[in-house]
Amino acid sequence: MSALLQIGDLHARYGPVQVVTGMELEVADGEIVALVGANGAGKSTTLRAVAGLHREASGTIRFAGRDVLGASAERRARAGLRLVPEGRRLFGRLTVAENLTLGAATRPRAQRAEVARERAELLERFPALDAALGKPAATLSGGQQQQLALARALLGAPRLLLLDEPTLGLSPRLTDEVLALIASLPRERGIAVLLVEQHVRLALAIADRAAVLRRGRVVLAGAAADVLASPELEAQVLGEGVR
Repeated sequence: MSALLQIGDLHARYGPVQVVTGMELEVADGEIVALVGANGAGKSTTLRAVAGLHREASGTIRFAGRDVLGASAERRARAGLRLVPEGRRLFGRLTVAENLTLGAATRPRAQRAEVARERAELLERFPALDAALGKPAATLSGGQQQQLALARALLGAPRLLLLDEPTLGLSPRLTDEVLALIASLPRERGIAVLLVEQHVRLALAIADRAAVLRRGRVVLAGAAADVLASPELEAQVLGEGVR
């Protein structure tokens, strides 16, 4: 598989504080890569740097063969890089239907029929959203809001989906449903995924490859099954147990 995303010698900081140091990572077409580590390891900052939302970054970020480090977040999104951030960032006063419409706003009119079909498929997978189309997004439960954030991003026809803690605050049942959807994306939609997830073992179970971050550096990387089986995983990720 060819590399869709190539990160080389990525450094990111918040003022004088270095958060990511010398990150090297690739995501291939149709691949799920899990990025795991303790809180503060630099996972979310990495996603934000790739999406163009963290500007204090240097190094190389190539997407679909093009250097996008200096490109705006909007240009990256239009090129097929979509971030679902931690906390969802929905338009709370807009209805579920309006949020979904905004997700597809960058797609050409010629794709209206395709958008309608994809929207119907997503509403079938998430029936709670179908029942709440006319409700403001702010009135949904946390789980429903996460479903809406995912559906909105998918309607933008991403080539690479950046997911930051997609199961945060979800019940075990919804966690399983969301992870099953993520696992199906490469096969059913041809979408690659870079996944940051608190449930480390669950993330590695659906990923093809994984990279473990500690204090802004990749300290363990390889096939997800190998990382999951590594005796170093628990110590490197949390030092207090891996969920």
